[in-house]
Amino acid sequence: MGQVIEINGKMSTLIPARDTTANQTLYAFHGYRMILATVLIVIGLTAGDALGLGQADPMLYQSVSGIYLCLVVFSMLCLVREIGSISNQIGGALVVDILTISLLVHASGGASSGLGILLLVSLSGGSLLLDRRNALAMAALSSIALLSEQLYTQLHTLESQVNYTYSGLLGVAFFAVTMLAQLAGTRLRVVEAVAVRQQSELSSLEQLNEHIIDRMESGVLAVDHDDQLLLGNSSAWQLLQCPVQQEGTSLARLSNKLNEELEIWRATSRSDPVIVEHGDKRLICRFQRIGDHKQSTVLIFLDDNYLVTQHAQQLKLASLGHLSATIAHEIRNPLGAISHAAQLLAESKDVVPNDRRLTEIITNHCQRLDEIVDRILSMSRDQTPAPQPLNLDAWLNMFCDQVSDAGDTALPRPSIKTESGLTAINFDPTHLYRILENLCSNANHHGTAYQRPLSVKVHAHQGADNQIVLDVIDTGVLIADEIAEKMFEPFFTTGTHGTGLGLYISRELCRTNGAELIYTNTGGNGNCFRIVARAA
Repeated sequence: MGQVIEINGKMSTLIPARDTTANQTLYAFHGYRMILATVLIVIGLTAGDALGLGQADPMLYQSVSGIYLCLVVFSMLCLVREIGSISNQIGGALVVDILTISLLVHASGGASSGLGILLLVSLSGGSLLLDRRNALAMAALSSIALLSEQLYTQLHTLESQVNYTYSGLLGVAFFAVTMLAQLAGTRLRVVEAVAVRQQSELSSLEQLNEHIIDRMESGVLAVDHDDQLLLGNSSAWQLLQCPVQQEGTSLARLSNKLNEELEIWRATSRSDPVIVEHGDKRLICRFQRIGDHKQSTVLIFLDDNYLVTQHAQQLKLASLGHLSATIAHEIRNPLGAISHAAQLLAESKDVVPNDRRLTEIITNHCQRLDEIVDRILSMSRDQTPAPQPLNLDAWLNMFCDQVSDAGDTALPRPSIKTESGLTAINFDPTHLYRILENLCSNANHHGTAYQRPLSVKVHAHQGADNQIVLDVIDTGVLIADEIAEKMFEPFFTTGTHGTGLGLYISRELCRTNGAELIYTNTGGNGNCFRIVARAA
């Protein structure tokens, strides 16, 4: 079993495993043993007599040295092939070293040969990877082996120069070295366990950050000081219309306009976002430097201007609708009382004809105010679009059939012209119906007010950058410039019966669907209200 220790307030068990540090230590230990076995054989063959190695039994010395080299080679093969656990390999190697060195000590004339000191190196190296119990057992086995060799020598050779004191001191050194190596090994394993845990936590945090960044709706690019892309999330590649990730490439190669804005930002350090045209998209770009150094990495945040505008428009409509609905409800209650009182007054027999005319004026204006309240309340309802692809050729014919056959509110049938091969439009059909109905109604009322022949034409054609253009063109009197500047404002009207909300609501509905409603003249007599929307 491994040693149980506390790391960062948590109990952990240190069990030798085949990690990088343990393998490196084990390779170093077996490398030392390989060198030792080779040196023992070479010295025994060349300078054994001079150094006193193998002097008592040369044959035993050479045999044990040769067998030891073979066992070390076998241990190295087991390490390379990962045969057995590290604890078993270390334990087996130490047992072999203890027996080998004990026999070599005996073959060299006993403890006075000095070979017993070699066990200190083996025990210190092995104790780094063994638990405390096994390490102390190896130290005890080493001491017993040397003392046994001394006892065997005394009993069989009857020598009087057997040095038990030296062997005993060497045994004490074995235990001391083992304990010191154990302390060092424990500390090493603690440090390694903490490092592994921190590495695992850092890896988890890195994966979490990557997951969060990749799931962000905003595009994120990281650019170094040489304008090379370091990383980007999936939203960025989608916004920049890249089929594959482009890390390692130049930002200018990906988007020259974006690279130009980055250079301007580096020179001016402005904080305001900028709009960059990229393909058929308009991107909102924000730059942020990581660190205070000018050579630091820069983060580029990208958002689709269409989506941001659409979201802001929905929030604007929701807040305005809520406020307007509150005001409208407050107006409707007294308005109902005024209208009811005017009706009762008109039905009275005591009312003179001149006063009856005043009651008619009150009733008419109450009806107009009621229409305004209805329009305001319609703004407070949920305006969230449900866009869908619409085939304009078929849909516009359906629209013209319905508006020209609507009973009391019927309008003259507009003429339709659609470009051949026109792409479908992506729009909420209910919203588009309300917008076109209001534009056609305004055109007819405007022409009728000037008592001149009027025709209304709806022209659908392909625009630039994958856009669809819907023109509602009339042959009425040209709208004055000062009126054109204000006619999209709420409650602005030039007539006595309008509410001033029609064009405002139409434009807001267009923006909610990611489209735009603008006014332009036809270059002669007539006006054109243009809807610019995205193709499906």
